[in-house]
Amino acid sequence: MKNFLNYLISPEGRINRIKYAISIFLLIALCIPIYYLIALLTIKLVQYVVQNPELGMNVYLFLMILSLIPAYFILIIFSTRRLHDMNLSYKGIIVLFIPYLNIAAVLFLLVAPGTKGINKYGPQPKPFKYPIQKVLQK
Repeated sequence: MKNFLNYLISPEGRINRIKYAISIFLLIALCIPIYYLIALLTIKLVQYVVQNPELGMNVYLFLMILSLIPAYFILIIFSTRRLHDMNLSYKGIIVLFIPYLNIAAVLFLLVAPGTKGINKYGPQPKPFKYPIQKVLQK
């Protein structure tokens, strides 16, 4: 469990394209149900408790922003590691805060190759082994 938490919050080291893509996919897959529940909670709150749509919208926006903070933090951590894999500084992360450019930046991080071998951020990440590869090798 400690290794998993360290994986989520430590920007140290490198991450290859496949692990980055899987991490982004899992982050999105985790966020969608959370956002759905927030929307559902807000609708029920407006319908049965406060009966004030304006207050309901404010609650909705507050909860959405509150839930986006950890998701964006994790995206920044993974993107920093991906930049490290390309032997680039974490300072390139600033692009993730610019609307529309952030989408291009994530797409770039998904397709740009990392540096081969050791760079100033550590050794090359181990290749990702697909679970199906283990089955096929037997």
